[in-house]
Amino acid sequence: MTKCDICRILTSNEPQEVLFPTKNWRVTLAHDQAYLGRVYVTALRHVGSLSELSIAEWNELGIVVKEYERMVREAFGAAHFNWNCLLNDAFLEDEPSPHVHLKARPRYKTPPTLNGIEYPDRKFGRRHDYAEHVVGAEELNRIANKLRVS
Repeated sequence: MTKCDICRILTSNEPQEVLFPTKNWRVTLAHDQAYLGRVYVTALRHVGSLSELSIAEWNELGIVVKEYERMVREAFGAAHFNWNCLLNDAFLEDEPSPHVHLKARPRYKTPPTLNGIEYPDRKFGRRHDYAEHVVGAEELNRIANKLRVS
């Protein structure tokens, strides 16, 4: 197999805040929490495009989406979610090796607050802002714990 950054992340010992793994997917909090609860939903097997997903992977992805959205709505009051599956970075390489992963960005009409930190959605109802709010492991753990009890 050609080089795949995502496979390397999946098999590494790098700390990740995994919200919940399933048979085919891993849901992890992104370090950028400008949109509270932002996650990566990553296929556990190396698969290069959505059209290559098996029926079982598609079915399970539907369950993952429902569970994730429920958690974030209950924990933080998200109004809706922006989902994307871009895969662009893989094609910057001479030998591209894309790996299906989706990014979910919760959107908030009313800014959620966690541990005294407000997470405003300054462009609610419009294309998301590219502002960053990178948080450390301790804050990711607090966010994950709040989501897990929802």
